[in-house]
Amino acid sequence: MIVSYAAAHKKILSFETVFEFRDNFQLTDDIGGRSSSRFPPFAVFISCWDVWLPVSFHPTDSVSSMTIDDKHFHVGSIARVPRTKNDKPLGKATIATFHEEGEGTVTILWESTVPQPLSSTSFLVTPKLQRRPLQEDEETTMELSRLCSLLDFEYDDELQKIDDSTNDAIETYKDRGDQLLRIGDPTSAIPYYELALTRSSVVSVGASILCSVQGYPKVAEIDCIEEDTLDVTFVDSGEDKTISRSDILICIYENKELWQERILLNLTRCLLQQADIDPSNRAKYLKAAVLACTLVLSLQSFHHDDSEKSSDIHLTAIQLRVKAYMSLSKWPHAIADAKRLTKLGLSQGRKLLDSIEREKKYQEKRDKKLVKAITQLIATATSESVSGHDDDDDDDYDAGRTDNTSKPALGTRTLSSNETTSFVLSSPFLIIFALAAAYIVQQAMR
Repeated sequence: MIVSYAAAHKKILSFETVFEFRDNFQLTDDIGGRSSSRFPPFAVFISCWDVWLPVSFHPTDSVSSMTIDDKHFHVGSIARVPRTKNDKPLGKATIATFHEEGEGTVTILWESTVPQPLSSTSFLVTPKLQRRPLQEDEETTMELSRLCSLLDFEYDDELQKIDDSTNDAIETYKDRGDQLLRIGDPTSAIPYYELALTRSSVVSVGASILCSVQGYPKVAEIDCIEEDTLDVTFVDSGEDKTISRSDILICIYENKELWQERILLNLTRCLLQQADIDPSNRAKYLKAAVLACTLVLSLQSFHHDDSEKSSDIHLTAIQLRVKAYMSLSKWPHAIADAKRLTKLGLSQGRKLLDSIEREKKYQEKRDKKLVKAITQLIATATSESVSGHDDDDDDDYDAGRTDNTSKPALGTRTLSSNETTSFVLSSPFLIIFALAAAYIVQQAMR
């Protein structure tokens, strides 16, 4: 939103007087309102001899800038805002307009709910999704008091200060992800956790890796590295094999703090929350959460003996994977993991089994309603189509009639289930109609 200083103060300025106002303006950064020598992306236009000239600074006494509780915001600032009426989860948004006359509200434009990498490297676990174009419903009005400033390290220049060649970088990225997860912004936390994983997963000769073999992670040691392939030896069988780089799930980083396992657990928590924030990609986030937990369990098996499988990290990974399986309605997998917890003597296993049973029954009840609704819609469509055919046959029936028998009443004919199926499958229109009806009913029942 462009703010006009001349219009706000109801005066027309001459070209010579423009520079006299330089002291009345404050240079601000485009993020969080910090002072900076750079020009902000939103310019102020001043009328000079009926010509609008852009001036790259904001008036400190204009409605384009405001300070609330020591937090300075201006038009174009990026703030952190609650996504719902509750305080969490939070998300980033750009300030578009400050409302005048003391309303205490502001119009914001939500940033995309899709996490984006902080560096040129792609994510290891989180699904790779494209940002969708900004929609009209992503503009909303918010109370100014609900806006929060970004954390200090979220500014562009802060990221450049970290030396990625040191092990401290991994811990730094993890700590930043922890801070964002703690305040309730999983969308912003995910890129930092992924960057920490990327810096810890360095592929080199002699390193141990987890690679995907028929959908399961297996530990292997790297013998030779080519441009797009690697020669590896599987630890469990001793088999030598050439694999693609894309088969690598993660390169194992060995340290006492178990950073990779802890990063993956917190990343799983983020992905479970992200599934609710971005419903259009819900299944993808949940599958990524399952993968993250599975990697934790595989890393635990690599680092510890079977006797140490009751560690907190191991148990937490199983619990989080149960939640992901439940959200995906993969009941056999969820039950199997919950029973593993029960065998380890954890009371949470019994609670999860009870919860799974309740959710499963609810899902079955909802599916029955969905099937019933679709059946009714199809029956209505087929009845109308059959009636139309019967009307077309009226003349033929009357022309061929030689006695006083009357034509059967319309609507008395009922299609059998086989006839309905054959009729629907013979009509492409009805197939499309049935699929569309199923989707509409499913969305309405969510």
